[in-house]
Amino acid sequence: MSTLPVRELLDAWERGQDCPPPMRALLLLGAAWPQVSAEEFADLSIGQRDACLLSVREHGFGSRLVAVATCTSCGDELELSFDVGDVRTPQPAGIDGAAGRGLPAPLGPAEVDSGGYHVRFRVPTSRDLLAVNRMSGPSMTIAAIRQALIELCVVEARRGDRTLAPSALPADVVDAVEERMAEMDPQADVELAATCPACDRTCEVLFDAAAFLWAEVDAWAVRTLHDVHRIASAYGWREPDILRLSPWRRSFYLEAIGG
Repeated sequence: MSTLPVRELLDAWERGQDCPPPMRALLLLGAAWPQVSAEEFADLSIGQRDACLLSVREHGFGSRLVAVATCTSCGDELELSFDVGDVRTPQPAGIDGAAGRGLPAPLGPAEVDSGGYHVRFRVPTSRDLLAVNRMSGPSMTIAAIRQALIELCVVEARRGDRTLAPSALPADVVDAVEERMAEMDPQADVELAATCPACDRTCEVLFDAAAFLWAEVDAWAVRTLHDVHRIASAYGWREPDILRLSPWRRSFYLEAIGG
């Protein structure tokens, strides 16, 4: 994946318009690595998925990121500027961002013993996020979404010889499971420290790689289609022919027609 394929990325953007966010992330990965199946990407942990998305972002739009967030103290708007390396956590050997030679192995189950409870679980994947999306309504709270993920990802829960439903686990045990999940899959939960210029307080800002990249692709796709429209209107060329032009040639023709 030395450069992002324009046609494939536009197709993924179009298909993702009516899709939930987890599916949009899979569509972007499929456009960047057509040799990898959607099922293989869906089996990756959220952190592994986001590591791949960061590679897509770096190769398609560069390593410097600019984002807007809201101060958790005063509500003022913050502008954050950082590099991909600032939000990338160490990953096991896997996808090479330049060549796409393979996938990291899906993370296996893990176990936690806490307060007399034994819990065997796996980390969430895109399949789990899609399942929660299907069951969640507009009024579903963050706590309810969190509980739904726990119920999907807990493989076995026991207290002594008694088998329990995941929903029966006490809050402190659920916290221990989630803490272990975060340790196993750190890329899934990345926070940036930012100082608000309005109130001079430091706040932690969650960085959502999938949402960030989709927003950038959305803006890029709209700009690209507007460029195609202007060139097609001026020269009568077909969209596939215009998209095959290098960015340099496309810029030349846009300037030639007053773009």
